[in-house]
Order: sequence, then C-alpha cells, then structure tokens
Amino acid sequence: EICETFKERCFAMTAELKKSKKLRLSDPVSTFYLFIDIKETGLSSEEFCYRLLDEKHIAVVPGNAFNKAGEGYIRIACTVGKEKLVAAAKEIVAFADGI
Repeated sequence: EICETFKERCFAMTAELKKSKKLRLSDPVSTFYLFIDIKETGLSSEEFCYRLLDEKHIAVVPGNAFNKAGEGYIRIACTVGKEKLVAAAKEIVAFADGI
C-alpha cells in the first residue's frame, strides 16, 4: 500500500514536470526520488535550487551534492502529498520555462 502511494505521487509529479520545455526526466522506476535534467535552463544545479527556493519557496537538492556527474540536475523527494507535489511541479515548470 505504501509503495503504491509513493508510485502514484512520483508519476503525478513526473507527468506535470514533463510539460516543461526545458526540463527532462524519465519515469521513476524503483524509488520515490526524481532526478531532473535542468541543463536547458542555463543555470547550474546550485543556482537553480537557490533561485527556486528564493522565488517560488520550493526546496529541491542540487544534483552535484551527490557527485560531479550530478551537475545539471536536481533531485526531488516525492514525500509529501500528491496535491502538494503537483502544485510544486507546476511552479517548477513555470520557473524553469520562464528562465
């Protein structure tokens, strides 16, 4: 039951994020984290995260926090309710596409 809840959250957020012209991601396979390619925004992972937090009040983790290969990505944990995740995804898309 818990796995199904997290799967539903991740796929709902993924569906919204895929509406972006600048964000790229694959469907989640076996976790409740999303690793999103933000390279088309022209921002570094840290710049994207700090600006998203400052402008939209949404916290995500820069991909380079995991290793150098993570630069150009952000990580999102789908650990809050589906409605909040979908709302956040819409804001993230608006932010990324507006850059």
